[in-house]
Amino acid sequence: MKDNVLSSPQRRAFYFLGLFFFSLLFVLPIKAINEPLLERGTTSPERNPFESKEFSLIVTGGLPDYVYTIYGHVALRLQDKEEGIDEVYNWGIFDFDAPNFIGKFIKGNTTDYMLGVQDTELFITQYLSEGSKVYETELNLSPVEKERLCKLLEDNLQDPYYLYNFVFDNCSTRPFELLKQAVEGQLVYPDVLLTTRRKMVDQFAKGRPWLEFGTDVVLGKPADKEIGAEDQLFLPLYANELVKGIKIVSSNGQERNLAGEQTVYPSYVEQKSLPKVSFFLLPFFVTLAIFIITEFTCYYPKRNCLWFRIWSTLFLAAMGLAGCLVFYLSFFSLHPLVYPNFNIMVYHPLYLLVSIPTLWIRKNLFGHLYHLLNILVQILFILLVAWISSQVFSPCTLFLSMASMSISLRYSGAFILTNIKKIRKRGNCTPQ
Repeated sequence: MKDNVLSSPQRRAFYFLGLFFFSLLFVLPIKAINEPLLERGTTSPERNPFESKEFSLIVTGGLPDYVYTIYGHVALRLQDKEEGIDEVYNWGIFDFDAPNFIGKFIKGNTTDYMLGVQDTELFITQYLSEGSKVYETELNLSPVEKERLCKLLEDNLQDPYYLYNFVFDNCSTRPFELLKQAVEGQLVYPDVLLTTRRKMVDQFAKGRPWLEFGTDVVLGKPADKEIGAEDQLFLPLYANELVKGIKIVSSNGQERNLAGEQTVYPSYVEQKSLPKVSFFLLPFFVTLAIFIITEFTCYYPKRNCLWFRIWSTLFLAAMGLAGCLVFYLSFFSLHPLVYPNFNIMVYHPLYLLVSIPTLWIRKNLFGHLYHLLNILVQILFILLVAWISSQVFSPCTLFLSMASMSISLRYSGAFILTNIKKIRKRGNCTPQ
């Protein structure tokens, strides 16, 4: 008969099995206590809510339909896939039908421009369907910088209207001003070829010769100052290229690129091309023709001086009206780059004082003195100012200056000859 006693291996097995179940009595309660603590984040860092937000710079190509669309446009895109946000911050919204919009725009006191928020897809689709390319450049911002930029955008929306300035405060400069305030450090701009604002603006006026001529007339000497990268940001398509070279430099000297990857969205339709302007309608040919006609009427036989008076009246009136615009922009408007403007020597309102009287008053002392002064001014402009000053002038302005001087020479010459004849007659009538 065998004993009912467990063998040594069996006893060891039961011993370890009992020890295992006994340990579970302590492990499970401890785990149950620790799990809520982990869920409350006591042992893992909290995620920054701004990490999911992404900013990018959107630049559109120019559209030929209107003068204000040929330079392109800039906006900021904010995207957050977790929160379902995808919107564009656009500083180029204005109401053309606002009271006295044109008058305020001419004066440079345009306070009807505002910041608006638009759906990104609708914004981009609008430009693509009109024949414009759209460029999107990702911005490499830290969560802290994104938070700052969001706060700045919210502050801008509280007071969305601003005083628009074509050069210093527009849809292209505003995003970069906010980025300068948002980044941890400084924006360092790339070294680029220096240029002038006149050359930059004229570049987008190609194909519009009269716009280029008019721009050259109203812009003054400040437009010919050479500028670097930061000052070139006022034109959207320049900003699109410059942003690729901008760096963020922290206080400890670390630097990183502001721009990330760039995406180009091709337009849906082919952009409409501008109709070619006939050579005979170019400002150069028209002003040259005006100069030739003026010379012809000035030195045509005296018996046909009526033609001279009619032509002179029309010419002086047109120059006087143009001079009113140049004079107003230079001395009374808030526009930048228009003062000082030496074009005022050729285009000035004083022409209006002698234009109409020239038609029926052939010779008078006031007209004679005016034309003598005008001769001196035009000689000074042609021989001195146009060559010595740092302001760039259109060749068309030189033609009109010479035409103006020819009319004054003819008028003053006739006045002097008439008075010489009167003096001679008086001398002949003197009793011996």
